[in-house]
Amino acid sequence: MDIHQQPQMDFFIMQNHTMKKPIKQIMSERLDYLMRVNPSLETLQKVADKSGVGYGTVRRVKSADAVDVSLENIVQIADAFNLSIAEFLSEPGTAGGLDSEESVLVQKFRTLCKKDKTEVMFFASSKAAINKVMSEASGNQDQSQS
Repeated sequence: MDIHQQPQMDFFIMQNHTMKKPIKQIMSERLDYLMRVNPSLETLQKVADKSGVGYGTVRRVKSADAVDVSLENIVQIADAFNLSIAEFLSEPGTAGGLDSEESVLVQKFRTLCKKDKTEVMFFASSKAAINKVMSEASGNQDQSQS
């Protein structure tokens, strides 16, 4: 092997030690879920068309047979669902990974115009502040009863 030549590694066979499942299984499950919750991308052909990735490649990802899928193709599939590569590859519930509900929320948020995003952020901030006040009030009430 030439000293200047980079070793070829199959990114999708390697397993991150913090993940409980192989990456190809995570991609398969994530793609299956995203296709079920996105009617506009409910078929392999629709995902292939929107992502620009070949049908056979999308099929291999969904069937967890993604041994030879390039990182570029995975990025394109993630982009089709408005997800970053990290969101698409992260196992739900792990550090940096979103659970399925959060993933859908992020995906839908990214499709909003700036004004709508501002309104959603205002609502979320307001709701969080209300919950904090209610929690503190409940804690103070518990302490006064002691």
